[in-house]
Amino acid sequence: MDLVFLDIETTGLDFEKGDRIIEIAGLKLTCSGKILTFQELVNPQRSIPDSAKLIHHITDEMVKSALKIEEVIKKFEDFIKDSFLLGYNLEFDLSFLKNYFSPHFLKERILIDVLKITKFCFPNFKKYSLENVCRELNLPLPSHRALQDCWATVRVFFMCIEHLLRKGYRDFEALYKDFGIRI
Repeated sequence: MDLVFLDIETTGLDFEKGDRIIEIAGLKLTCSGKILTFQELVNPQRSIPDSAKLIHHITDEMVKSALKIEEVIKKFEDFIKDSFLLGYNLEFDLSFLKNYFSPHFLKERILIDVLKITKFCFPNFKKYSLENVCRELNLPLPSHRALQDCWATVRVFFMCIEHLLRKGYRDFEALYKDFGIRI
C-alpha cells in the first residue's frame, strides 16, 4: 500500500475551544516509487491569532480566499484513500481532522504515529518535538508549514527504519500494533 505522511497547521491547539485548521498537506510515497504531494491553505472562518502567525507565518490575508475545510477535506480524502497514514504526533492532527472526515473514514485506515516510533528508536533524546528530533538527527529543520513538516516526518521515519529492522519489525501491521492509533 501507499504511505501518506500528513500534517496540518492550525489557529491554536484545541479544536474544542474554537481553533481551526488553516493548512493541510500530505506527502504520498507510492508502491511504484512516485512521490505525490497535496497542500492546501484553508479558510478557518475566523482570525488567526498572532501567536499562531509567529509559528507558521500564515496570515489572514493568505487564507481569506482559500476554500473552507469541508471542501478541502473531500479532496484530501481522495488523495489518501487506500493508503497507510503516518504523521508526527498524529493524535494532534487527528483531534482536528476527525471532525471533518466522512464517517468511518479514519476507522478504515492504518494510522501510525512517527513520534511514538521515534521515542522507541531514540529513547535518549531530551525533547521530542519534530524540530528537536531533526536537530538531533542532523536533518533539515522543519518550517512549521504543513508540507515541509511532512518532508521532515518522512526523513525522521526513514532514520528510524534501521532501528526498527534490528528490533524485528518487518511490516506495517507490526508497526500498527505497537505504534498505531485506534479511532
